[in-house]
Amino acid sequence: MSETALYKPEDLRPMLMASLTVCWVAAAGLVWLSSPWSAVSLIILGTIALIAQLPLKTVVLAFVFILPFDLQRRVGGHWVYLDLLVAAVALPLFRNRKWPPRLCWLLVPFFLYFLITGFPRSLLPAWLSEYAVRWVIGFCFSAAVALSGVAEDLALATGVTLVPLTTYALYQLSVGNFGTLYTWMNPQMDDRAWIGRSYSLMWHPNHFGEFAAMVSVMLIAIGIKGYKSTLSFSLAAVGIVGLLCSGSRGSETGAGIVILLLLIQTPKYWRKLAMIALAVLIIWGAQHYDFIPLERAEQLDDFTVESRLLIWGAAYTGWQKSPWIGLGTANFREVMPNFVNSDAVHAHSIYLQILAETGLIGFTLFFGPLLYLLWRAWKDRMVPVVLAGACALSVWFVHGFVDISFMDQPPSLLLLFLVIGLIVGGLRSQNTLRLADLS
Repeated sequence: MSETALYKPEDLRPMLMASLTVCWVAAAGLVWLSSPWSAVSLIILGTIALIAQLPLKTVVLAFVFILPFDLQRRVGGHWVYLDLLVAAVALPLFRNRKWPPRLCWLLVPFFLYFLITGFPRSLLPAWLSEYAVRWVIGFCFSAAVALSGVAEDLALATGVTLVPLTTYALYQLSVGNFGTLYTWMNPQMDDRAWIGRSYSLMWHPNHFGEFAAMVSVMLIAIGIKGYKSTLSFSLAAVGIVGLLCSGSRGSETGAGIVILLLLIQTPKYWRKLAMIALAVLIIWGAQHYDFIPLERAEQLDDFTVESRLLIWGAAYTGWQKSPWIGLGTANFREVMPNFVNSDAVHAHSIYLQILAETGLIGFTLFFGPLLYLLWRAWKDRMVPVVLAGACALSVWFVHGFVDISFMDQPPSLLLLFLVIGLIVGGLRSQNTLRLADLS
């Protein structure tokens, strides 16, 4: 019998996939010389075909690694939103042939509601259509995370992204501008003014702060539960530095509250001392670098107070115009000039934004399921990843009092669905163990 006959089909599959990938990249490179738009299309189709053949765990892990990097390019006069490739996670998800847990669909009623009530009244139909597409992607991504079976590893993978984000954040503050990489990755932001706070690679410092805060508390949560504690705490420390660089007071407050709650969730005193020492060391070290905007956490300037009060008042007034079904999703930015003289594009509060745009019905359909999920997660907080998801969601709730990010920043929306998927996946694994014990 020849040696080739000893190989099984599954043994040859990785070699075949690698060969096809090389051919696809080479073909795209050649096409680029004559037609960049055709090359981009070829790359996208090739990537989707590759993703369709990979295991669900691998695809989810890969997308988690690139979660915060929202790459948009203008090719041949057209914008290409490469972050939409996350939609390809649906292919291995469907091939998995497992129906996602019901908790993954908690926000579907709200999604259908804002479509039905929003589109007939939409003042920005193109923007609302894109927003709806990203919600569909979010549902698929959340289900894929829940079914992946590697929840804790996904939390750590998200933490790894904090390393390049925080490194670049420190670089921005040290040079006092956005930096070339930010300009290249976000060409649509070329008219944005530098405000002395780190954007990292995101659209606003508050978006970066929320991302760093949510991921950091997730890492601390799984760390105190004993899951790769050294690595978890180390990545969390990097994230807290990034949070301080952002100068986001709402995110800092949320992270601080959750960390205090986590201190009582572990009986091991060395882990409590490690968390306290870590926080003290980071704050002490940050005070020795004048470019880190720590002073924002120590004071609340009059401009911020007055502008937020005006915007919140406008949101309340907008809600009063249609208290039950609201003004329509994504319409607030268009009608705000009718209520207040401000260039803000949102209500600076997720609660007032949802209330103004979708009314009391939408507010209930949105926050009711999320509060239920948080309650379920807190009940089963002994599961590391469930506690991690509950902590991240708590930071999101606290930061939501003073800002809103998931409607404007695509990675923020995906992060929210990632957290939902982690909680649902952890609850699913816990229920499986309980059924096994009963049998």
